[in-house]
Amino acid sequence: MFFIIGFGILIYFLCQNQQRKEDNLEKNSKYTIGKISDFSNSSNRGGEINYLYLINKIWLEGSDPNLVSWPKHIRDGEIKKGDYHQVEYDSLNHQYSKIIIKEKPLSKEEIDQFTRDHN
Repeated sequence: MFFIIGFGILIYFLCQNQQRKEDNLEKNSKYTIGKISDFSNSSNRGGEINYLYLINKIWLEGSDPNLVSWPKHIRDGEIKKGDYHQVEYDSLNHQYSKIIIKEKPLSKEEIDQFTRDHN
């Protein structure tokens, strides 16, 4: 019985922590480009997307679950290693980010435009 209560409390605090991150991301969001460095498909957890994203001329590492229902992640297109997509990140905590997988990856022109505008 104690185990079940303890497990319930742990789940509650994990959800609260995730919700706080989501709230901060919503308040402090900025956008950049990201490059998919690796991904895996796992039948039991949906897999993970690893990516690099550019902030202040520095590439940071990030990861996101592939299949998610909460918090909201955009997964409208195919996930392919080497493709560039938009990344949303918390401007006050750069370690919290989400890659946005739209129907098509960013074009070379969009990537070039972003790097020109942010150098």
